[in-house]
Order: sequence, then structure tokens, then C-alpha cells
Amino acid sequence: MSTKTYPLVNASSATLLKQQEQIANLLIQVEKAKTRIWASYFIVALSVYENHYERIKEILDALIRAHQRGVEVRMIVDDFRNIQDNFSVNNIAAKYLINKGVPVKRYQSDSKQSSHCKEWIIDDNIQITGSGNLTVGGLLRNNEMSLMVTSRDLNKLLSSRYQYLWEDAQTIV
Repeated sequence: MSTKTYPLVNASSATLLKQQEQIANLLIQVEKAKTRIWASYFIVALSVYENHYERIKEILDALIRAHQRGVEVRMIVDDFRNIQDNFSVNNIAAKYLINKGVPVKRYQSDSKQSSHCKEWIIDDNIQITGSGNLTVGGLLRNNEMSLMVTSRDLNKLLSSRYQYLWEDAQTIV
């Protein structure tokens, strides 16, 4: 796959989100969503053994509320496993969402490629991408960055890529 540059027409804004703004901004965008929220993360860690895990649960609960009000919510997580016990670290969060009716798929390509994406595609014009996982470290402790772009053109581009990953991912049962 060759690298291409795509001109962004009608990109109305790009906002660099500071570490402390990430959770509040995600919650605002999820609550405002009207048609869809597609998210993809390498790791979504919902563990009661970690301090501040309730902040991750707060985001997952916002996704559940969006799903309940008719927004199409999807999440892709990686098949990342703990080496000691071969347990997928994403299982708890995935099952939490699935039990509330939110579709979650696990990505691992046939070539054993992982999906290291950290992205949100919201409605037809908002994209949030960055370096942090949906973990306490990724949202509260580490020096991470996120960028929110409002652009229908970028949304179309990322949506087609997300759809490709979604179709290639395995349903979690």
C-alpha cells in the first residue's frame, strides 16, 4: 500500500487536546453524537484493580447510553494478550459493552497483524485520533496526545478504512 496525501476540503477545525481534556472531550462528543460512533483501540482496560478505572467505565457507559438512544455504536479491540496467562486484556471491557448490546469485534488479521489504532469516528464529520489507549495510563498518566478534526472528507476516508477493519475482525461471543 503506497502512501497517499489526501487534500482536506472543508476541514473546519483541528484541535490538539491536552491530556486533561481528553476524557471530558470524549464524553461531550459521545453525548452529542446523533448517528454513529465507531471506535477502535489496541487496549481498552476495564479493571477494578487499577486506580481510576471508573473513568474508563464512564466512557463505556456513555457509549452504552448512545447505543440505547439509537446511535450506531461499534468498537474494534485488538487481540492483545497477557503473556503470563494468555488472557485478552480487552475481554472485560468487550463483554461489558456486548452485554449491553454494543457490538464489539476483535481484530487480528490472518497475517497475525494487530490493530494498534486509537480512533473515534463520530457522525459524519468528527474524528479523534491519538496515541493513548483507553486505559488509565493512556488517559490520565502518560504523556499522550489526541487530535480532534472536524472534516467530512477525512471522515469519509477513515470510515472506509474502519469498515474494512470491521469486516475483517472477528465477532466476540
